[in-house]
Amino acid sequence: MKKDKRKKGSFFSLLIKNYIAFTVINVVLVMSIFSLGTLALAAHLKMPEGDISSQIKLLERGEYEKIKAYKLVGSKGYFEILDKDNKTVYISDNKREKHAYTKGELQCIQDFVSDTIINTQQYKDEEGQLLTLVKKIGYYNSDDENQGGQYFIVFDSNRNILMSSGNVPKKQYTKREFQYLTNTLEDDLEIRKYSFTGDDGERYMLIMNTSFTDKRSIDAYYNGLTAIGIGIIVSYALSVLGFVLWLSRKVRKPLNTLNNAMLAFADGDRGQAVEYSGSAEFVQICDSFNNMSKQLRRSEHAKMEMEEQKRKMLADISHDLKTPITTIQGYAKALADGLIASEEQKKYLNKIYNKSVGLTELINTFYEYSKLEHPDFSYSFKIIEIVEFLREYLADRYEEISDKGFELELEITEESAACSIDKLQLKRAFDNIINNSLKHNASGTKIFITVGIVNKPSESEENAEVEIVMGDNGVGIPAEIAGVIFDPFVIGDDSRNSRQGSGLGLSISKKIIEGHGGRITLENWEKKGYYTAFKIRIPTAQHC
Repeated sequence: MKKDKRKKGSFFSLLIKNYIAFTVINVVLVMSIFSLGTLALAAHLKMPEGDISSQIKLLERGEYEKIKAYKLVGSKGYFEILDKDNKTVYISDNKREKHAYTKGELQCIQDFVSDTIINTQQYKDEEGQLLTLVKKIGYYNSDDENQGGQYFIVFDSNRNILMSSGNVPKKQYTKREFQYLTNTLEDDLEIRKYSFTGDDGERYMLIMNTSFTDKRSIDAYYNGLTAIGIGIIVSYALSVLGFVLWLSRKVRKPLNTLNNAMLAFADGDRGQAVEYSGSAEFVQICDSFNNMSKQLRRSEHAKMEMEEQKRKMLADISHDLKTPITTIQGYAKALADGLIASEEQKKYLNKIYNKSVGLTELINTFYEYSKLEHPDFSYSFKIIEIVEFLREYLADRYEEISDKGFELELEITEESAACSIDKLQLKRAFDNIINNSLKHNASGTKIFITVGIVNKPSESEENAEVEIVMGDNGVGIPAEIAGVIFDPFVIGDDSRNSRQGSGLGLSISKKIIEGHGGRITLENWEKKGYYTAFKIRIPTAQHC
């Protein structure tokens, strides 16, 4: 099956693909804005990176001057290097005084690489004395032994130990030890220590007095984060707006195209077709509109033809009725006024009678046609051996045909076939065809009728049909009316002797044969010497 190039996938798949692309773009966009924003903010505020891995090589080589202090401890912090005797050998901020650390103070400083969490809480006892609870959670070092779990110490206002959960070797902490333990230095620094071995093989200790931010920097940091958040929201809103506009355009374009075509159709432009390529669903909708438009055009054309046919029918009926009635009125008036001699009256009365008989036949023909057109009309079908039925029918008509000087040539199969037929109606259909030959041809014309069985049943063919051909070698049917010969009131005036009949005979025959599930066509048998040939096919009883 050839692929329709106008269809570019379903609308659902288009939505899925573009929604995935939209999501990926937004994730990348948000991550990029957040990452670049936080990096730019950190660089602007000179916040510590919180990682010393990039500085370890410089520490081990003793190249302390090359270390960027703000990356290690922040813009307000500083770091110190202690040797194995706990003496300060380097300080990053020359304005800071070197401080000699005691063993007890160093033990109170938390390791940089540590899982310990220290919480400090102040409260008053029953006597109103201010107490401080220090809790260590995780791993901590006590008496040179690694321990885990939770450890607490309760201090009074003079830093005396009132209670502890472990073995504490001292009863009171110095002010500096207490500040290091609780990370409550006066200049708002957080202190950590990190031990390392230098390239000279000696042990050293890095003391980091980290300043994360001052109040102004904190405000700037949060303002920066807010700006980043607003940027993310705005970019997301813009991407959503872009996606909605794209989707609206994808939907609006075919809808506008279809709407314009519908408006043009409503204004009377029935020929405008909708040309669209895109989503399969919209292509199908446009194709459905085009098909509907074509069907409506055909329906309107058929309606116009029907109206024209109706007007022509009324005009023909009026003419066919008016002519004999006018003649009858004229003859009757002449007789009534005594204008006809007594010896001529019988002749005129016979003319009136013959015209009335013709008028009765004409009215009966109109009645038969209208009866077949009525939706309540139904056939009285019976399964009949149709070949035998045709023999009997032709035998009944043979004398009439012969008396009028016509020859009858028959070719009837010896095979038998049963069909479901309405004998009365089918006889009327055959009568109309034979009567046409008798009316419109001169004496001596040969009428031929053949009966055979075609499409005999086999594994690959349809059920059998009875084929009946009725024709003559008379004057024939003009080419200009051959295509409409089965339409009502069609009479070949140029080729027939005179205007005889209503022109409804063949229309009635066609309706009756089609009512039997068959079909009738006008064939060209001029090579065989016959100028008029009607081929009729009626399905056998198996098919009926």
